[in-house]
Amino acid sequence: MVWIPPGRAPAVPGSTESQRWYNRFELLAPVAIGKFEITFAEWDACVAAGAAAGGCSRIPPEGVTEGMIFDSKWGRGRQPVINISWRDAQQYVAWLSRRTGQPYRLLSQIEFQYASRAGATTVWPWGDQLKAGAANCPGCGGKSTDKTLAVGSFPANAWGLHDMVGNVQEFVADCYGSRSQGSTSVANWENWVRLAEQPADGSPIDMCSSAVGRAAVTDPVFGSVGGRFNAVANNWLLFAQWIPDSATFNHTGFRVARDFAVPAPTVDPASLKPYRDCATCPELVNLPGGRFEMGTPYLSPEGATDSEYPLRWVTVKPFAIGRVEVTREQWDAFERTRAQATPVAAPVAAPGVNAGSTVPAAPSVPATAGCAPVQVGTNPGSIVLGAPNPGLSTLSPGFTQSADHPAVCVSRQDAKAYLEWLSATTGKKYRLPTEAEWEYAARAGSSERAPWRREGARSCEFANLRDQAFERAFAQSANRPCNDNFAYTAPVGAFKPNAWGLSDMLGNAAEHVEDCWQPSYTNAPVDGSALVAPQCTVFVTRGGSWYLLSGNLLTHAPGRSTRAQTQRDVVTGLRVVRERDTAQ
Repeated sequence: MVWIPPGRAPAVPGSTESQRWYNRFELLAPVAIGKFEITFAEWDACVAAGAAAGGCSRIPPEGVTEGMIFDSKWGRGRQPVINISWRDAQQYVAWLSRRTGQPYRLLSQIEFQYASRAGATTVWPWGDQLKAGAANCPGCGGKSTDKTLAVGSFPANAWGLHDMVGNVQEFVADCYGSRSQGSTSVANWENWVRLAEQPADGSPIDMCSSAVGRAAVTDPVFGSVGGRFNAVANNWLLFAQWIPDSATFNHTGFRVARDFAVPAPTVDPASLKPYRDCATCPELVNLPGGRFEMGTPYLSPEGATDSEYPLRWVTVKPFAIGRVEVTREQWDAFERTRAQATPVAAPVAAPGVNAGSTVPAAPSVPATAGCAPVQVGTNPGSIVLGAPNPGLSTLSPGFTQSADHPAVCVSRQDAKAYLEWLSATTGKKYRLPTEAEWEYAARAGSSERAPWRREGARSCEFANLRDQAFERAFAQSANRPCNDNFAYTAPVGAFKPNAWGLSDMLGNAAEHVEDCWQPSYTNAPVDGSALVAPQCTVFVTRGGSWYLLSGNLLTHAPGRSTRAQTQRDVVTGLRVVRERDTAQ
């Protein structure tokens, strides 16, 4: 086995949808891959183990001399095993896993492509042209190409893997649906495989299992890649084909992969103790770095917006995040300083900061056309955001708030000004969370999309959403299943925190994040950073808000909404992130 380092896949030539998808793939966790294709010697050991040990059962037909047909008279030992099916390959990896206690499996197609190129950006791992002596395939030259050759007969790629091109094409775990759906030619790849169903973490595509709106297929076809001794691998897919799970050929074999366990984030309860950088600064909680699945599975039974696809693994670094949303008290301290700002404003004493310290005046932010209220829509029972009202602002949102309510009527531009001021006040780097950081924090190690997912009536325990109090205030039918006693915003932290002690990640105020809006995760980074784009005018908000129903997809952890740079409304505020000191 060879340890394969994680990293971003090298760009491959071409501009098809499948190539563009491959070019954004990033392997986030290391994987071990077989140095060679599985040999007859290894296969025969599985057969010798016997049925009682869960060994392999594919042997020559009764009455046929050993080696006459099963190995096509090309020999056994270090020859790659052939004339076995995808099902047989699965039997082998199951036996190997039981024997070793390690999680062996077939590779996915994307993992194979990533490992085959070994970081190269050329058509072939060795360059842009077929090369004599590089592989066992037509046009590669150097050795016979009318049969398989012993594994390792050709040079390894840069990561030490042999025969990733040529010799035998290799089964992968990807299932592309029913054979009766259409031709299995390479040309149909992009039409057959929906982008939304391609896991971006490199795990295999599964269009064969049952899912909502789709029955499990009875005649599945699986992928095979890598070229072979009797066919030229002449494109970036390296001769990808689809093969029924029971079919056998003398040009097809396989190699194995082994997973490394990805530990859950280690969270020391003591490390979650909130702290502040100053008396009027937001409370912070230190979160560990970790890896999580971001987004929503394709055809989720709970529903999803198109923007939540494709589901992918994302890694985030340690960071500190606000325990709650920025409050009116904290925002008012900023507004007082902003009101005093002049072109040559003198430093202003910072409340709660050590004697003698000073804080620069907050920058002035251009005014926008007021703040949009929540109001009853023209359709019966509809509740909508209205047109901006010049009379509404963060200091006067049109309903009663106390000091511990979340600040709303905050545009993204306002939020940026606040964070700039806070950074200058504390000498620490404050910013908006990235989408990945926000969802990672909201999930708190759980795969649940919302804590009330199975018990909608309990949403009032977990989040300030549209409830009976809201509907009474807006003269609606008040048929919501619960009452949290808050018609508008609620004091921060009034509802149950998540497992990491963070409150109001869902409901209360929607929250600005750093990322530019795009309608899917197709080009989104997977390293926890923000998606940025030149001249971006529409940005992402997260977490839903107090006027949305508990079943609204925007009130679930993967839910995504949008705001323009200067848009203000009575449902949107912010939560801060502070970059961690090296000592923390």
